[in-house]
Amino acid sequence: MYKINQLLGASLLLAGTHTMAAPIVNGDFSQCDFGGWTTETVGGGTIDEQFSIVETPQGCSAALAIDNSPSFINLMYQDIDFTTTTTAPFVFSYDFTVDSVLTGQAPGSTDYFALGLGDGSGNLFNAQGEVGSFFGMPDIDGTQRYQGSIELANIFANNTGLSLELQMFSNFDGAPAFITVNTLSIAQASIPAPATAALLLLGLLAGGFSRRCHTGGNA
Repeated sequence: MYKINQLLGASLLLAGTHTMAAPIVNGDFSQCDFGGWTTETVGGGTIDEQFSIVETPQGCSAALAIDNSPSFINLMYQDIDFTTTTTAPFVFSYDFTVDSVLTGQAPGSTDYFALGLGDGSGNLFNAQGEVGSFFGMPDIDGTQRYQGSIELANIFANNTGLSLELQMFSNFDGAPAFITVNTLSIAQASIPAPATAALLLLGLLAGGFSRRCHTGGNA
C-alpha cells in the first residue's frame, strides 16, 4: 500500500502541473538589451537618442524618451504567440514608470502614450479585444507608476499576427518625457489537468482502503 500511495502522489503532482506559456522574450530586460523587441522612431532622430537601457543594482530596465530629438512618435513592440491547447486565460503583467520634465500641464497639452495589442495596421486593441489600449492614452505629467496585471479576453487565444506594442507620442511642447519599463509580460494562467480530480478521488479511496485494512488487522 505504501508503494501505491507513492505512485498516486507522483501522479497527482504531475497531473496538477501545467507549463505556463511565456510569449514575451526578454520582457524583464534581464539581458540588458532590447533583444526580442523591435524599436522604431518616426520624424527624425536616431534610435540611440530615444531608446536606452538603464542598469541598476536591481537589474536592467528599458528607457524610452520623446521630445529630446525631432522624433514625434517612438514605438517598441514584439510579436506575440497566442497558441494554446487549453482554455486558461492569458494574463498581461506590467511594471513601468512615466515621467516628464514639465509638470502641472493642462490636460491634453502633454506628451502621452498608449500600450496595447497591435495588428500591424497602427490600431491597438484593449484587453477585451476592442479598438483602444490597456490604459487609454494617458498624459505624461510628472511621475506615475503603473504596476499590476490584466486578464486578456479569450478572443486572443490562437490569434495570429498580433504584437504587444508601446507607443509614445510628442505633443510638441519641446519638453522631454520618459517611460522606464521594468517588466512587460504575457503568460497563460495555470489550471489543473483534467485528470487531477479523478486522481484525487482515487487517492482518497486508496487512503480509505488502507485505513480499513489497518483497522481490520487490529480487530
